[in-house]
Amino acid sequence: MAIANGSSAANDATIPTYTILEADGQYPDNTLEEDIFAPREGQNYRLRFIRTALAPVGADWLKPYSEVPQDIREQCDGLMILKLYVTESDLALFPNLKVYVRKFPS
Repeated sequence: MAIANGSSAANDATIPTYTILEADGQYPDNTLEEDIFAPREGQNYRLRFIRTALAPVGADWLKPYSEVPQDIREQCDGLMILKLYVTESDLALFPNLKVYVRKFPS
């Protein structure tokens, strides 16, 4: 979890936490994504980056979005996908979603 501005425990409750879910499981690590979404100078928030494996590399099956635990879906602010398709009913599983980023295979 990334934290900007070296916050102290006294004011931790006032620092927002944003949860981003990378649903596919296409890459072996998420270092690049965490670096991109990490707070920059002057930004004060926490990043919770979660990876699932709904469509892992080499798999000929896809798991449904309902496989993501409900508590994570409810906390999710952003959803990133590379291989999966998303329907309106899939998006309804994420009640607090603010950002949805997708890249379909070429």
